Amino acid sequence: MTSSKQSSIAVKLLLLIGAVVAVADAKSAPGFGAFENVVVIGIDGLQIEAYHDILAEGAVPHLAMLREQGSFTDQCRSVQPTLSLPNWASHMYGTRPALHGVHSNGWSVQSSHAPPMEGRCFVYPNMFSVAREQLPGINTAAFYSWIGIGEIFESSSAESLETDAYRPCYTCETCSALERNMTLEYLQYLEEKRPRLSFIYFDGVDECGHHNGSHGDWYRDALVSVDDNVGMILDTLTRINMLESTLVLIITDHGRHACGGQGHWRFQYETLTTQWLAYSVNKNLVPAGRTIKWPVSVTDTSPTVMWALGLHSPIEWTGRPVLPIFTEYDTACDSHPWQIAKRRYVPDNKCSNTNTDHVCSAGEVPSQEHLHGYPQYGPEAPCPTGSPWPPQRSTEPDPTPPQSPKCDTGCTSPSGTFHGFSFVMGIITTLLIVMLALVVFWRYAGASVDFSRTGRGEKHDDSHEMTPKVVGRRGNRFQRLNDDDDDDDDEERGELSGRQSPSATAAGMTVDSVR
Repeated sequence: MTSSKQSSIAVKLLLLIGAVVAVADAKSAPGFGAFENVVVIGIDGLQIEAYHDILAEGAVPHLAMLREQGSFTDQCRSVQPTLSLPNWASHMYGTRPALHGVHSNGWSVQSSHAPPMEGRCFVYPNMFSVAREQLPGINTAAFYSWIGIGEIFESSSAESLETDAYRPCYTCETCSALERNMTLEYLQYLEEKRPRLSFIYFDGVDECGHHNGSHGDWYRDALVSVDDNVGMILDTLTRINMLESTLVLIITDHGRHACGGQGHWRFQYETLTTQWLAYSVNKNLVPAGRTIKWPVSVTDTSPTVMWALGLHSPIEWTGRPVLPIFTEYDTACDSHPWQIAKRRYVPDNKCSNTNTDHVCSAGEVPSQEHLHGYPQYGPEAPCPTGSPWPPQRSTEPDPTPPQSPKCDTGCTSPSGTFHGFSFVMGIITTLLIVMLALVVFWRYAGASVDFSRTGRGEKHDDSHEMTPKVVGRRGNRFQRLNDDDDDDDDEERGELSGRQSPSATAAGMTVDSVR
């Protein structure tokens, strides 16, 4: 085998090992590629305080079961402004409005006054377009009851959605029946197409919140209706044998005002906090009853979907996969010093807990100024319990590393790679690079010197010292001159002796050697 072939094989081997290392490193992280299918269920305008009250009544058994048997947080943060379209876009686009450009409910890709990072009319990559780019031809679908959702997919619908189903729902009174029919249509699609990725969105809860606040019967009834639809989805996934291979996400876009709950535009703790939940019937994949300790944002939904399907997020997304939803994730790592920052607070005598926004007390009826564009619905309902503002500080002690940290070899960083595994692979890769460098050095440097040797089969004679011959060079390539070519070289030197300098002739150099 020639030295050229040897170096070529070494390069290919190094590239192959590097690719295997990269794939193995990603696949060894918790939950990567663990699911064949993902179903995303969106509930618009879910106010956490009111939701907890309805859960306590036992009125939404399917949503309650998902919290008991899944992993969730009630501290998922919305983006500003806390309007529906900017937040649903952030779910689908994996980043914040400053980058994807959706800043209002009136946004469209053609009329954006605050264009995305790539400029006006740039179609930002969404979870469906990214999935179909990596898995061409897969079935994807979006069923939704508010026209604004369609704006997110409009310009890329042909590339991202195999089925794009808008089923309009305009008022609190009509949404329940319309969304029930939409759900039945979605269930038929699930059975016929078995999509790898699908999204169904319910607008009724938000419509009823705007109409009568988040503490009234209409809001409760709207959430009960959504709960019935979620139950049908789970039953259908079970019946068609998809539930075992499916990750179910329950997401929302924003909360609601603390007082009354008809609006959600103010910069309040209650408008910024939402539920984010993941569920799988397979507890080897998603544990039951785990509260997610990580900070979670609406921008993390699409990266988590890609991670669960074994796909990769584009650089345009700034969200990250929510790894603690997976059983393999070791929650002990959340107390490791490189995993979570030390908790620090401003001293009480220098910190004001006063809410600068208007917060009404129990029984107070807010004025019309707090309706923010919804005067047609009348005054907001009285606050039943007052605002929980300000949020309480954590009473948990600062995390300290364990005596024998489990995280040194088994835990993941927020980027999702195993530190111990990466360290070993780094050493192996470094050794391979060193070996490759030696091969290249031997091929291109060591081969430029040719040593005279004794005849074949003869023992080495000390009287015949190995003396290097200077060889010819064309450009930057070295040529070997074999002993068998000595006669030809002598003739060539004779022919060219008239054109060689005495010093070159004495050194035995050809004309080529000085080009």
